Amino acid sequence: MAEAETSSLTERLAVLEQWVQRVMEHIRDLQAQQSRLGRERQEMAEALADKDRDLRDLRARIVALPEMEKELARLRKERDEMRTQVEGILKELEKLGI
Repeated sequence: MAEAETSSLTERLAVLEQWVQRVMEHIRDLQAQQSRLGRERQEMAEALADKDRDLRDLRARIVALPEMEKELARLRKERDEMRTQVEGILKELEKLGI
């Protein structure tokens, strides 16, 4: 009977050892996944920071846009005035035969 109990105990210990090995494999897999996810999280955080900087830059440009439009309108008006002046000067020179 002692031999049967020893055999049963040996079998149960072997099964337990298999389970422990599986658990250890799962722990290693989880650690590898955790490490990979940590790297991915860091990469995503950096990408998000880049996008956040881009968004701030775009917002700053949008804020400046009305002033740029005013400046563009002013420059166009000034160009038209100068064109009118040059046309006037050219007409006067034409009248003088120059």
